[in-house]
Amino acid sequence: MLIGLNYCSHMRATTRLKQLRAAPWIAYYKIRGSKDYAGQWDDYWSRATSTDEKNDVLWDKEDDEEIETAMRRLEPHLDRSLPFVDVGCGNGRRARFLARHFDTVVGLEVSEAAVDLARAQSEGIDNLSYRVLNALDTDGMAALAAELGPSNVYMRGVFHLILDEDRPALLANLADLLGRKGTLYQLDTDGSALEYMLEHGEDSPSGLPWLMHRVVQAGIIPHGFSEADTQRWYGDGGWQVIRSGADVIETQDLGGAPGRLPAQLIIAQAPLDDA
Repeated sequence: MLIGLNYCSHMRATTRLKQLRAAPWIAYYKIRGSKDYAGQWDDYWSRATSTDEKNDVLWDKEDDEEIETAMRRLEPHLDRSLPFVDVGCGNGRRARFLARHFDTVVGLEVSEAAVDLARAQSEGIDNLSYRVLNALDTDGMAALAAELGPSNVYMRGVFHLILDEDRPALLANLADLLGRKGTLYQLDTDGSALEYMLEHGEDSPSGLPWLMHRVVQAGIIPHGFSEADTQRWYGDGGWQVIRSGADVIETQDLGGAPGRLPAQLIIAQAPLDDA
């Protein structure tokens, strides 16, 4: 028993030291990044290597297990005749998966560098296109909604990075894109991402795993999306929440083990006009 208690005390102390080491880095990059979403992501993606041979993008796990699960969950609630929009598509890996199963797929990214990478990796896929578009851009999203009509939306690892003050605009723009027929699939870390990362720390300047250190170095800080946020942003906003609950975001290996970030899942449809 004494050995067990000593071990637990040692682990708590080690975690605390890691937190203290990481805190100045996270604080600095958080201040530096602020609301410059496009600048942060261009900084990140302009330095990214994202191929099957060499991949330093944290969340770009190369198998399709997670998104296949997403599609099975979505299927009963999905109008397959609608276009599919991947909001925050990154290098387009999930958009390419969607393009194998749906007639029209559009990947949206705030970063021009990401879109350049996605296009280079998606040559020859005729039913897939990419746009440089900030999902907070009301006029731009309205124009896309008018062009495509009601659409389904896949959004992984986006909402948890958006500041509270910007979240109403994102929700309004998503609702416009979904219309009355589209369905949203959202998956975001639940607010414990940094703590999880510190448990799998590596010898980066911040003590975070190197793949995560690259993220915070660009000023990108996860704010998290909790179970309470589901009610705050969707339930209280009149959205039709079909399914929600705890889940995981699968990442590349961290410290030699598969990364499985605690996450929150939402499947929802936009508020009715008269809600």
